[in-house]
Amino acid sequence: MSMIDQCPAHCITTILKRLLDREILLNEFELRAWFEVSSINRLLASHLSSQTRLKRIGLPYYYGTPAVVSALGGLPELEVVYPTNLQTERESGRRWELVDGTFTELSSFGFNASLLKATEIFRQRTVSHLRHIHLITPQSDPASAGLMSFLLVLISACPQLRALSLNLYQNPATFQAIDFSSLQPLLQCRGIETLEIADRKPMIITEVDVREMATAWPSLRRLDLTPEPIDSVAATVGNPLSLLNQFAASFHTSLETIGLFFRVDRKDLIDHRGFDISSGLRTLVVGSSRITQAHIIPVSAFLGGMCNPGLALKAGRRSWCRAVMDRPTMDGELSNVELWKKAAEAMQEFHAFLRPRLYRMEDVESKIVRAGRDHSWRQITSKSGSGSSSEA
Repeated sequence: MSMIDQCPAHCITTILKRLLDREILLNEFELRAWFEVSSINRLLASHLSSQTRLKRIGLPYYYGTPAVVSALGGLPELEVVYPTNLQTERESGRRWELVDGTFTELSSFGFNASLLKATEIFRQRTVSHLRHIHLITPQSDPASAGLMSFLLVLISACPQLRALSLNLYQNPATFQAIDFSSLQPLLQCRGIETLEIADRKPMIITEVDVREMATAWPSLRRLDLTPEPIDSVAATVGNPLSLLNQFAASFHTSLETIGLFFRVDRKDLIDHRGFDISSGLRTLVVGSSRITQAHIIPVSAFLGGMCNPGLALKAGRRSWCRAVMDRPTMDGELSNVELWKKAAEAMQEFHAFLRPRLYRMEDVESKIVRAGRDHSWRQITSKSGSGSSSEA
């Protein structure tokens, strides 16, 4: 059941009363709210305490009152708690308490708190059944300086941690960019399968970082590190797309989804491309990474040379994190999302028209050089003898 508080408070009150009167047992309950309607807090707690079959609940952070948290903590089958609003300007005065003996079946916990308060929630406590944590920090959080402390406490409290999602809405005035060194404590957690981070600036990682991740997290399936930074980014900033070669070499076929903010450079792609690298990559999230018309063919050849034809290329804004996209497009320009879509189409053409007929890297490079203004492998191959293997 999903409720949205755009209707008057008395409507929500009426619905909750009717649910109580009819003793309807729900498997899932979700409340989306732009602001708190304090008059329903007591009724909401009463309603939730009766939901003995509830497995999933989504609530805004300001409904996490002591009465509501206490009611949820006693539910015998509750597995997932998640926030229904991600953007918060300031810290809530309320704090979830994972008291011993409560939330006994909880495996996924999403909540809004500063890094300091989040650290206190898990300090000197073991919650062995928690496998997924999703933390959303408020914009009033001063900086990411407390991230390492939080991670140290978290991995001790949650030995079965498999997935971590962090929305770091830092204060722009005191913002501190996070780098891979901030995540070092997490390398001790060998079971990590998913890591997602949203931040104001993109995270830049190195080949050494990739190798460390592969060693520490052999079961990693999804890595999503700020492909959609909140703030605008200089054109020279970003991870080289050729870094995917290191991911393929280190993770082989285990890593299925990668999300990064990329810096696309034509020469870098030609210099680092190869057909001998096997990748299990299924989804590449490029977010708001910049691309130009001139990059379409080199990008499609690079990705086509190392990835399966079914690779999903995702650009643009997603719902799990807030982001600011590109500058407005000018008349006659294609948007960044449209250009990445064309690159994805060109990658499929590469697989269909070129890759089956080529045996040497020189063939691909010469075709890219000859491409000129063409942005389709169909056009390129038709102009150069259909790209037959006799050119090899």
